[in-house]
Amino acid sequence: MRAVGYKASAKVADTGRMWTKSLWDEIPWDQIQAGEREGWVFHDDFINMPNLSVDADLHKYAAFIDTNATITQGVANEFGEVVLLSDAGENIGANLTTGGQTGGLSKFILQATAVPHTIAFEARMKTSTLVGSVYIGFSEEGLGTTEGILSNTGTLSDKNHIGFLVPEADPDGLDFVYNKESGAAPTTMIADIHTMVADEYVKVGFIYNYKNAAAKQIKVYKNGVRNATFVTKALIDNTTNFPGGEEMGLAMAFKNVTDIKNFTVDWWRAALVVNS
Repeated sequence: MRAVGYKASAKVADTGRMWTKSLWDEIPWDQIQAGEREGWVFHDDFINMPNLSVDADLHKYAAFIDTNATITQGVANEFGEVVLLSDAGENIGANLTTGGQTGGLSKFILQATAVPHTIAFEARMKTSTLVGSVYIGFSEEGLGTTEGILSNTGTLSDKNHIGFLVPEADPDGLDFVYNKESGAAPTTMIADIHTMVADEYVKVGFIYNYKNAAAKQIKVYKNGVRNATFVTKALIDNTTNFPGGEEMGLAMAFKNVTDIKNFTVDWWRAALVVNS
């Protein structure tokens, strides 16, 4: 664990490479690792990522890779990063998901039917060009396919998702989104939470905490700053739109349109805490 570089306030922007203290202070990370609290924690800095040019199930991750795309460890960052790269061309893409093709990490259990819990996610990422589409966050398992996460139109596939999307129709706008498979239309909860700049890192994250007020059940962050828009308990309890009760894992994906495109992730982390 690194213990330097933090900013304590959820109102002060922090573009450094450290994760957001005000978000992760809600997660008893050390207690979970010590077996003192029930839950799990996950962090990957990509300091030992294999280079891939074909589909692979690595059990820790499953990779889908189109022809003329690759997934490699970055060589320019001493702290580690993973690079999803495509050649120039239409609808070339790749994705990486945790748990192989069948495993999940988190389950958004509705409060009415189970012990309350807390779920958190954050990642630091960038894109080399402002074309095509990008997704990072949670998705259901088994999406290592050509349109498993992102469709060829650069929108989210009709699967269970909650995370951050750069849509092809707005390639410099980063949105906070969620979707329930076969439910209503995907929900863009916060449009343009960030304006993407080519080859410039941004940190995005969210935390669901049952202890929060009903009007603030999920808090969303960008570069250490908490957004003023929240996901309410009423929205979470709407099982037509929100992927409540669905098992999901971490997922990153991109689809290209024209130019050579890099989608780079410095790190991502997630946690689940069971609250008694």
